[in-house]
Amino acid sequence: MSLLNFSLPARAPALFASFLSLDQTILDALPIGVYACDIEGRIVRVNERAIQLWGRAPKLLDPEQKFCGSFWLETLQGDFIPPHETPMARAVLAGESFEGAEAVVRNPDGRRWVARVNVAPMRDAGGQVVGGINCFLDVTHEHDMRLALERQQRTFDLAMVASKMGTWRYSMADNVCVYDENAQRLYGLTEARFLHDTAGVEAKFHPDDMDLMWARVARAIDPESDGRYEVEYRVKQTDGSWRWLSAWGLVEFEGRGAERQPVAIAGASRDLTELKQSEELQRLLTNELNHRVKNSLATVQSIVNQTLRDATNVQAARRTIDARIVALAGAHDLLTARSWKGADIADLAAGRSRPSPRIRSLPRGLPWMFPPARLWHSRWRCTSLPPTP
Repeated sequence: MSLLNFSLPARAPALFASFLSLDQTILDALPIGVYACDIEGRIVRVNERAIQLWGRAPKLLDPEQKFCGSFWLETLQGDFIPPHETPMARAVLAGESFEGAEAVVRNPDGRRWVARVNVAPMRDAGGQVVGGINCFLDVTHEHDMRLALERQQRTFDLAMVASKMGTWRYSMADNVCVYDENAQRLYGLTEARFLHDTAGVEAKFHPDDMDLMWARVARAIDPESDGRYEVEYRVKQTDGSWRWLSAWGLVEFEGRGAERQPVAIAGASRDLTELKQSEELQRLLTNELNHRVKNSLATVQSIVNQTLRDATNVQAARRTIDARIVALAGAHDLLTARSWKGADIADLAAGRSRPSPRIRSLPRGLPWMFPPARLWHSRWRCTSLPPTP
């Protein structure tokens, strides 16, 4: 069955029907896979990106292929997920929603990739579920990076223990910690002996980390504890910058029973700065990706809801929705071309995003820029169509 030739379900709610009636070109322009199922789980709409990711085109309204168009789906741990247990099935059958769920997809040609999905049920005016919509994308590279970071973490730990790099020993009798050459470099010290008095500690360790550090020390030196010490903190370098370190060690005790007392802590430290930066970068990238995907979906939903609320007939609503989504896509292209730093008004005046007449009347040659948020959130609102003939 053609992706463009299908019949709407009888008495389909307005919102669901409007989505199903969207121009296929609009759906195919989206950079993420999108498909929708009716209340029976049959796939009723799918875009080109979804077909590319799946490696095959599902048959629309096929009762033998419900809830998902992929060839094979499994959890990140490798357990098979049957169609009736997929996020889409749970959205349609139980009204559940999913945001950022991940699973492994296997295509007919054997290719495996990791999908991140946002799934939501579609409801009628009375709140009854009438179908579901699934938006998904390939996050295999990000997933592999996350696994690589975890492997790197384990490698760092093993290498540090085996090589004994960055070792130190703190003696409680004289309140002095002696660092080897590598540890001196990590801690930004110019000599091996460091006095752990109040002034020295406050000058070397980040104030936000000292409470945790002392709490870990107190727990480790407790005579009834196992004497293990482990903490992460920032230390000031000679140039005034801060370096993240992970420190761990074992407390040396003397005596037995009630006379057991701590005398020293021997341990090692390693540099966590790059790992912390990588984790922060990954967190920022993940949050930005999720934010933009959710913003895109929320904007499309707002377009549909506002258009339907003000529409006088289905045909006019359909044309308005198509025009506004096209305008939104144009704004996205402008922002992407300029790395989301804003759009030059000259580009708008040239008609690349269908500007309003007032924008076209502005003087030429002015270096005016539209900020991303203003262009992204207002472009589709400025889109209007001629009266219905």
